[in-house]
Amino acid sequence: MKRNFTQFITFASLVLTTLALSSATLRAQVSGMAFLDYNGNGTRETAAPNEPVQAGITVTAYSITGTSIATAVTDAAGMYSLAVPSGTPVRVEFTNLPMGGYDGYYNVAGSGTTVRFVTSPATNTNLAVNVPSLYCQPTPPIAMAISPVGTDATLPGKANNDVVLTIPYGSTGTDQSLQTNKASDGALVGSTWGNAFRRVSRDLFSAAFMKRHSSFGTGGPGAIYKTTNVTGGGTSASSVFFNLNAGTDPHGPLATITTNDNIGTNGNPFDAVGKVGLGGMDVSGDGKYIYVVNVFDRRLYRITIDADGNPATNPAPADAVSFAIPNPACANGTARPFACQTHPLTGNVFVGVTCTAENGGTVADLTGYVYEFNIATNTFNPAPAATLPFNYTRSFVNGTASPNGWYPWINTWTATAP
Repeated sequence: MKRNFTQFITFASLVLTTLALSSATLRAQVSGMAFLDYNGNGTRETAAPNEPVQAGITVTAYSITGTSIATAVTDAAGMYSLAVPSGTPVRVEFTNLPMGGYDGYYNVAGSGTTVRFVTSPATNTNLAVNVPSLYCQPTPPIAMAISPVGTDATLPGKANNDVVLTIPYGSTGTDQSLQTNKASDGALVGSTWGNAFRRVSRDLFSAAFMKRHSSFGTGGPGAIYKTTNVTGGGTSASSVFFNLNAGTDPHGPLATITTNDNIGTNGNPFDAVGKVGLGGMDVSGDGKYIYVVNVFDRRLYRITIDADGNPATNPAPADAVSFAIPNPACANGTARPFACQTHPLTGNVFVGVTCTAENGGTVADLTGYVYEFNIATNTFNPAPAATLPFNYTRSFVNGTASPNGWYPWINTWTATAP
């Protein structure tokens, strides 16, 4: 009896296994992988260029009537699987691609567009994703900002100085002939720091930057300038693209600089550095927005580049919105934001904030924070993505005459200041 019962259990298990296999056959899979296709050949490379898988892409199967049958999200291995009845023709759609991403090259191994027509079972229904912001040519031009001393419009021999230019990546030496694009004279653009390139139009944007002995351009402390044709062989040209309220110009006369402070009728340029003008800037991966930090009101701004669909017109004031940057409650100092960088895949924006220790603090009060701005919710994560104490050694600021460390901000210039 015991043996018969055991045989019965074994037989039942075989029946259940057979039924399970039959069910699996009836609900066959449509499956595959999503990956970043750096070289655009439609096949994932596991050696150089080491193309990574792409998690977080939504995959949905629709019937011939347009009804959703199954949906999944690619996992940490880039894989997905949809339970679709065997023999069923479906339309498979891939959505929620990385910022600025699009479907890649078609390959017989399975990669293709974000809309596919397959019949279950269908394995290797892969998606090769191209993200232009991850690509550059072997020797890209490098944009840089030049800040001449004084005001170019008034200093002899400097009326035609170029302050926005590019040089080939990998250039060495001091030969000025390496400059491939000379954008404009300093009287127009003036002192800038943040540079951001928009691929779709090949425009370079430059943000006004406060320097003690270098003047602002015609747009003043809050100007964003656009330089056209920075990658072509023709003539570049710059103009004021947008303007934010970023404080009052504190410079005195710059035609003849006789003092280190250069205290003019408007205030003290030394103290205004990092407190007036604009900081870091970047263009979103899809080319729709400029993100820039206003160091005057300490907010992050998002400017829609072409809200009206007419590339010939500049944005209107209504095309800019701003967001409060988290304040880490600095000890004996002030939280001052500056750095700004967009993530090439998520599109989220990272902003750097420094606790300055300027209110009687010490080096122990100097701390850097990085905060992440979520573009889906238009909010900052209140917890910093990274924290950096400034207790490490840096290079000398003024030869070897000053200590090679970090020190609290000060508001007046002295010859012995670190």
